Parts: sequence; structure tokens; C-alpha cells
Amino acid sequence: MSGSYLLDTNVFINAIRRRLQLPAAHYTYSVITELELLGFPGLASEEEHAIQAVLDQLTRVELDSSVRAETIRVRRNTQMKLPDSIICASALVTAATLVTDDVKLAQKYAGDVISLDAFLNL
Repeated sequence: MSGSYLLDTNVFINAIRRRLQLPAAHYTYSVITELELLGFPGLASEEEHAIQAVLDQLTRVELDSSVRAETIRVRRNTQMKLPDSIICASALVTAATLVTDDVKLAQKYAGDVISLDAFLNL
């Protein structure tokens, strides 16, 4: 595997539920994904620690000025929800392939996109 992959929130959830081991690659995630995962109501302490341990191994894409500007462009052009717009903008700004199981998001996304199962079969 070569290149960089930005993991959507649903990919984290699906990978954890399925106890998947992702292939070696450079992985990133949006700060929005961190907020969605760790801000989930009723998240148990052990789940929080497990999620944080995974996040600590990956590169977080912050909401800097380039991501903010791209988010505005994406949201205006696609009318996606704001969190999805930020995640897409994060992938675009970092030139990463977006890994998502959200079919509607994948259809609207302007960059390289792949589902989790297709990614695992590369």
C-alpha cells in the first residue's frame, strides 16, 4: 500500500466492531472524527482508552486555515453536513484517499475515495 489514507468516522467504528487489523500504510483522521468518536454519549472508559490508543498511532488533520477554506468550498458545492464537509476537506488538503462506508458522502466527494472492504481487498 502506498499513499496516505484519511479514515472517516464510520470506518473506525466498523473496524473496531469487526476487530480488523488495517494494512500498513500512512493513516490520517480529521479532528472531527476524534470529536465524534470520543464525544459519543455513554462511551465506557475502556472504550475511550482503546480508541485513544489507535488515534495516537495516526496523524490528526487539524482544522487549520487551509482546511477551513476547503471546507467552505466543499460545503457550498455539495451541501454536505458540516462534519462531513470538514472530513472531506481534510482529505483533499492532505491529498489523502478518503476511506468511508458512507455511500452518500462517497458519491459527493470530489477526490479519491474507497470503501473499507474495497480497501482491505487491495
